[in-house]
Amino acid sequence: QIAFCTTHEEMVYDAFGHNVVSFLRKPLSGHLVAQCLKRTAFLIKDFYPLAIDEETLVPYRNIVYLQSEQKYTIFHLKDGKTVPSRKTLKEWIKELEAYDFCAVSRSAVINLKYYIKTENKQVKLRGNISLPLSRRYIQPLTKAFNAYLLSLARND
Repeated sequence: QIAFCTTHEEMVYDAFGHNVVSFLRKPLSGHLVAQCLKRTAFLIKDFYPLAIDEETLVPYRNIVYLQSEQKYTIFHLKDGKTVPSRKTLKEWIKELEAYDFCAVSRSAVINLKYYIKTENKQVKLRGNISLPLSRRYIQPLTKAFNAYLLSLARND
């Protein structure tokens, strides 16, 4: 990610398409630099790879949901593939909370990026995916999704 710091405003057009996060005009202010860093951190988290095991790295944005199956946690990816993990779903929930994931039952966690709506005790995700929604998870899901939307609005 790139942030340009310049007095030459005409350079803005030359930078399009080069991962430019922000243009900071000199003289710099601490507030603008902090805002630029916050925006960059928000954008990077989707691309940051999660180490599911010692051999498998998957960007957070490619994980649609996780599901508990016996002794495994199964990662369901955007491309339709699945990746098993020996870590429990509870362990993954703690690790993924900061990356906009939310539990919808004792056996499933979704990436809020793929959430569409709740309907008939089901969570609907992009890709025509439906998962059961436990009653006790309705309010936490609503709260997490609202916070997710607010964070998107703040970083646009």
